[in-house]
Amino acid sequence: MYALLLMLGIATANDAVKSISLNELVDNAIDAYDYKVYRLKIHNPEKLQNRTLIVQLLPQIGNPKVAVECDTQPKLLDYYEWQTESWFMQQLAISYQERQALNCTDNDFYIGVSSEVVSGYQLIAYVLDGIQQLEYNIPLSGELIENEIIQFKLKPIQEAEQITFQITANQVEKFLKKCTSEDCQITISDFESNDTDTAIHITQSSLSLIHQNCQYCYYLIGLKSDNKTHFRILAKRREQHIVLREGEQEQFYVEEGFLNYYLYNIPNDTNIKSVKFQLTQYNGSCIMFGSLSNQYPDDSNHEMKSSSQLKATNNNQTFYMSIYGYTHCQYGIYTQVERFQTINQTYFIQLQSGVPQQYLPGNQYSFFQIQLTQKQNFSITLQNIEGNYIMYVKSNLINKEIPDSNSYQWKDSKHIQINIDDPNYAKQYYIGVQNLNDHGEFIIQYILHGDIEFYQVGQQIIGTVAKKKFRYYKLPMQSRNLTIIKDIYSGNDIGDLELFISFDQKNTHPNIKNFNIYLNGKNITIPDSDLQCQQNSTQINEQNLCYIYMSVYSSSGTIFYTITTKYNNSRIQLHEGYPQTMTFEQETLFYYILNQKEISVQWYSYGGSQANVEAYYGNKDNPDLKYEIFNSHSYFTQFQSITIPESDKYQILYIQVKPIEPHFQNDTYTIGIYEDVKLLTLSDPIIDNIQKGLTKYYKLTLTQDVKLIQVNIHIKGGGDLVIPRISKGKDKRPNQFEFDFYWTEILGSTYILEEQLDRYLPKDDYIIGVFGQADCEIQISYNLDDAKFFNAFLGFPFDIIFPENIPHYYIFRDNPNDEQFRIIVFALQGRLQIRAKKLNAHHDFTNINSNDILLINEIVDKQKSFQVITCDQVSCIYVIEITAILGGSKGLIEFSSQLYQTTLYDDLQWQEVLNESQTSQYRFYSRDDIQVNIQIISGDIKLYLKEGQELKHNDEADLTKRISNDTSIFFQKKNSSNSLIVIKAESLASISIFKISASRQYKKSYTIHLGQMMTYHIKTHETIFLQYQSITQTTDNQTKFINLQIQNIHQSIDNLYFDISHNSIKPINYYNKYPKAISYHLYDSFGLYDISIKALQNNSLIRIIITNGELNALIDNISQYQLTKIGQPNYYEVFLQQKSKLFLEVFTCSGYIMVQGTKNQTNLAKQIFEIQMMNSSQEHIQSILYLEAGTYYFLVKLISSHTQDENKNKISSYFIKQQTFDQGEIIPQTSFEISNKSIDWYKVENNLIVHIPNLIQVKKDITLIRIYFIVRIQQAIGEKSIACMFESNYVNNKTNVYGKYTQTIDQNIQSNITTVTFIIKDQQTKYLSVVGKVQFQIENEIEELTYPFPIIEMNYSNNLQESTQQWILLGVFLTILLIAGFLIYLNIKKQVHHQNHNQLNIEMNYQTFNN
Repeated sequence: MYALLLMLGIATANDAVKSISLNELVDNAIDAYDYKVYRLKIHNPEKLQNRTLIVQLLPQIGNPKVAVECDTQPKLLDYYEWQTESWFMQQLAISYQERQALNCTDNDFYIGVSSEVVSGYQLIAYVLDGIQQLEYNIPLSGELIENEIIQFKLKPIQEAEQITFQITANQVEKFLKKCTSEDCQITISDFESNDTDTAIHITQSSLSLIHQNCQYCYYLIGLKSDNKTHFRILAKRREQHIVLREGEQEQFYVEEGFLNYYLYNIPNDTNIKSVKFQLTQYNGSCIMFGSLSNQYPDDSNHEMKSSSQLKATNNNQTFYMSIYGYTHCQYGIYTQVERFQTINQTYFIQLQSGVPQQYLPGNQYSFFQIQLTQKQNFSITLQNIEGNYIMYVKSNLINKEIPDSNSYQWKDSKHIQINIDDPNYAKQYYIGVQNLNDHGEFIIQYILHGDIEFYQVGQQIIGTVAKKKFRYYKLPMQSRNLTIIKDIYSGNDIGDLELFISFDQKNTHPNIKNFNIYLNGKNITIPDSDLQCQQNSTQINEQNLCYIYMSVYSSSGTIFYTITTKYNNSRIQLHEGYPQTMTFEQETLFYYILNQKEISVQWYSYGGSQANVEAYYGNKDNPDLKYEIFNSHSYFTQFQSITIPESDKYQILYIQVKPIEPHFQNDTYTIGIYEDVKLLTLSDPIIDNIQKGLTKYYKLTLTQDVKLIQVNIHIKGGGDLVIPRISKGKDKRPNQFEFDFYWTEILGSTYILEEQLDRYLPKDDYIIGVFGQADCEIQISYNLDDAKFFNAFLGFPFDIIFPENIPHYYIFRDNPNDEQFRIIVFALQGRLQIRAKKLNAHHDFTNINSNDILLINEIVDKQKSFQVITCDQVSCIYVIEITAILGGSKGLIEFSSQLYQTTLYDDLQWQEVLNESQTSQYRFYSRDDIQVNIQIISGDIKLYLKEGQELKHNDEADLTKRISNDTSIFFQKKNSSNSLIVIKAESLASISIFKISASRQYKKSYTIHLGQMMTYHIKTHETIFLQYQSITQTTDNQTKFINLQIQNIHQSIDNLYFDISHNSIKPINYYNKYPKAISYHLYDSFGLYDISIKALQNNSLIRIIITNGELNALIDNISQYQLTKIGQPNYYEVFLQQKSKLFLEVFTCSGYIMVQGTKNQTNLAKQIFEIQMMNSSQEHIQSILYLEAGTYYFLVKLISSHTQDENKNKISSYFIKQQTFDQGEIIPQTSFEISNKSIDWYKVENNLIVHIPNLIQVKKDITLIRIYFIVRIQQAIGEKSIACMFESNYVNNKTNVYGKYTQTIDQNIQSNITTVTFIIKDQQTKYLSVVGKVQFQIENEIEELTYPFPIIEMNYSNNLQESTQQWILLGVFLTILLIAGFLIYLNIKKQVHHQNHNQLNIEMNYQTFNN
């Protein structure tokens, strides 16, 4: 309905379009079911060449969405090419390759913003380009495009060194930033900001700095100009030589009588024939000298000289050169390398038209090839992701030399256009891409240019054709039945869309006079017999590629249309355990040959797009015939699982996947077949592979009374890559979202389900579903609370919790070829006893007794390795018994041989003793870089590390290091997937004793979005990294803020350490700290916020959200403060993960408030609320709501107030706070009352004494934690209601403006009043604010009740005037001197100010539900 309303709205609305520019921040709002269109005009389209266009929408309230189209403004929302669906933060990254594929001119872009509710948003568009790499003494030259930032990165070589930046450019802004994180960027806001300690504006052409004490720092230089201009940048160290690079044309100047020095490092490569240095003199006269031995050649000491060219032939040497100026001389030097290598000796990567090739070069040159299929103009684009590159292109018409600096026809660093009228045009092209740095990454692509748009079968064509105009398309031709469906938008006044189809490869533009098929109706099916590819005489290569050509024509007017193509009865076979990954482009039919076993069909959408998935028994000859249908019963459409029962009646199962439109761009799904449940036994672990997004099932059966089940899941390579769930019942299939039980406890890789109410767990089948968060290999086993037996295998460890005095038995069979094997025992907690024996035929497997001959009988405190000699001819069987002594223990047991070296685990130390020349090998699996820690006790060792395979010879190692003292080695992996890292230690001393451990250096990094509540689990000592991108642009006189709220759900907030940074500002304004939460008030500025959170002592479960004030989110126990005026709506969002009791409290400082709630966000704009917090407005609302799981929205509105601002608006401040309780009943407000409902205060000299009536406990069966008061004295300046703002007694890092006039004091249990004293020296009027607090325990949660007292005005001067009048009246009736003296005595002795009693009327409010 929403899509239909928007389509109708957009189709019938006026053409009002607002023009915007790059980097312009748009701040706007939109009504429900409305849209706005912006035109982004690019005045210089070349500035977008090889660059990515970023369009970013940041919702402020509501759920707006953004879409982008190039060149023409679509009339329908669905016709926008680039769209997003998620509302919380949207960013479209539109690459140059994507735009080229759609023939975008890059002149105009139309940006549509739509919403189904009233929404506010900010919108910005900017250009993103790669960062170029700077190297010392190597100049870089190029061209700046107006209003665009080019960035350069320099990584220092030494820990301390002097760096000089030389930048030559006219009218260019220059900015330098010191960075520590890889995602550091220079933005427009940096150029507009003031200088800081790590970021400065460069105002001169040269800048020198000292780099020191920063191991991981690097520097970014940003250049920006208002005009198109050239630049040259050079980073220099103290060396005088400028380094030359192959293929670079460098321009310099030298003064008369002076020398400039250069060097070139000739690579150690037998392929190099010679190196030439060509001198071009632009103005003046100069000469160059060269030498291989003298670093500073000149006229008297050189090996060669020339005014045009020098040539060097020696490999693996440094060639030194100088330029001497006879006069002031401007010149250029070009370095050219000639190689022996030919095209025939080189491997070229084949490029496909329109398909970008992302490449990580391993050598100086990377080679590619283009094979044209048709004669058409084409272009080659090179986009750097990191580093600097030059591409050399040559056709096959010239010599056989490889494309490089010595042999090329076209050369550029970004873009090359080749037309068919070029004399060097050919059918084949060779490309050499030169990497000017040590490392980097780039994207290369070529695109054929023409008026024919290419689509794959299954891709929907969405287009518009004008009156008497043609649009042309082509599809790949395959001999399969093809259906073409033409659909015209119903809102069109005309419908005469004509479609012409041609199979003739010469007729690429079919029309009314020349076609094979004419389609005037809705659809047509073309038989495979008509789609036979014939010989194509126009093709210029030997491949026989054919296309279906189509043209669309309208004779009467503009028509909006879609063309859908699909193959009929396209069937894909699935095999058990081998999932298929597919796109959402078209409906697909899969089939599986049944084998009389129960199976599970699992479907998972990676990006969240949806599809209808239906499985059915069918006929192998007629897939349309359905015998029995099965559907998923999951409520979560991203994951669908269908269980197919065991059957001997049917032979084939069909699975039909129908994508639901619209779907996310480039989204994919995976579908797989699995034998449904694998049976777990106590003795045999299962080794299995889990694919990302899919779930595998394992069954265990309880036939005896047990108290708990331990499930052990060991992941090869480590990491939290799976989510196990458990349910009871043989027909249950638990998945990530639907399951019967939460694990009672999770200890590392051990998951415990324990019966806590009944005596034993029910005897039944238990199904464990293991959901894969990434592709991984696991070993799964289980354990009960009695003696256990396990079959053990080499190389797979057991991570077990051992109850005290309950033995665990491992059965192991050796291999005589191994000669020996090792039993490795880690005691992670407690102490373990290990006993082992070799079995003979008569031995009983079940136990080890006192009569057995034991191979091993020892106690392990930390770790130990036991070596066992294998049997000679046949395998022997061993029983190993592990028992915890003196309390429960946690241990890790592994069996290893020379084939399976000792496995290292995260941060577990292994102690080794080696004799001279003796070696030991270890293995470690990781997806991430690792750190190896060596603690030398005595001796000297050499360490070898190799990734990916066994280390057979020392010279195969990727890293080698000699170690004689405690050392940490960082090893950077080449492979991003999970891989083996082999570590070998060799003793260089007569005896070496050391400890070795390894740990994965992975970052748990997440992106958080505005208004999105996220929950994370942090292990002890672990750090997670969060990033938030702000697109807020602020002016000098405008400051905006965001709120970051973090809750430690089950523990004190002191268990967490926080670090918050921004790439251009100091972000923290202030923060409030609470017992289990913290709230940061941050400056909102364009850029990236980096947030790191570390768990210090214990594991923590945290909840986090960022809001900006439009729609705030409430987190347990964090008070939020707001200044509002009458009638202003203030919205708050509450997330409940399960059915809970919500305790909501709102307290206003002046006047009355109204609170209403709803579960439907769209009701906010309609002002429809089904939750009414009370039937009359109040100052203080405390209410208990019984709510189901979900998201709720509350409106807080000020109804009346006696306080006004400078504009006569009636205003008040208030705070709002929530608590959720999953168990136990909430204690009502009436459980406590104030004793005598009065507050007394008086002043003795400079001491102000306040007597506060105690809170009396009415309800007795409450476990109290604390009763206390927050007392504050506020100077009588400004409006009175601010006196209640300091409600929280928790830490605030801002300067405490209330100083000594705020106190928190516990209630006096010895008296019925609590006394607090302030030192007050002045006589000005002040306000007294008192808030009572009661804390008590409810199950695992702490409830806090609030009892606010009315604000009291303390006017000392009025009381002084009243006393003076009393003295005069008393003098009339009594002796003036006597009474006056007596009163003066009393006034000196004690000045008493007694405040009239204030009656407190605190009422409990209630809720009503209008359903």
